[in-house]
Amino acid sequence: MIKREEKHSLQGQPLLQFNQAVGSVFHQYTTFKGRARRSEFWWFVLFEFIVSFIASSLDTVIINFIYRKFGFLYKGSVGILTLIVFLGLLLPGLAVFWRRLHDTGRIGWYYLILFVPFVLSTVLSCFSTIGSIIFGVLGLVCGVILLFFCCLDSQPGKNKYGSSPKYIHSEIDS
Repeated sequence: MIKREEKHSLQGQPLLQFNQAVGSVFHQYTTFKGRARRSEFWWFVLFEFIVSFIASSLDTVIINFIYRKFGFLYKGSVGILTLIVFLGLLLPGLAVFWRRLHDTGRIGWYYLILFVPFVLSTVLSCFSTIGSIIFGVLGLVCGVILLFFCCLDSQPGKNKYGSSPKYIHSEIDS
């Protein structure tokens, strides 16, 4: 009887293209389960940046036009288009971030570590400048840690959040 030795190897899927990644995120815009590849996450971050920049630029043009034409000075801090874009991209951005953390083997709730220092910094700013600065710096450190997590490669194979969207297992007979 001849035994066949099977070796398992990992093969990475090709990178997602910009339109595939953005389409995937919008297709799963309320899905917090599962995993998201690095390319899906970073293409969507680029998409968010571009759309937000365009909306902010259009808001500036509209506000300047209204001021020149009617003399009305807009005293708001955010234009209406920027606010609409922010609200429209908030949920899909949060969901893909959540799934990206899952892809690296971390729980999505890590996202909330950003809010604790910033909320404390905001509250303490009413009482103490030093406390506000300390928690503000802590918030930046937490942001860098989360950024680092999002830059990590996918966990190969299956983890508790599902199968890897990047790596597929193939069996090679020898």
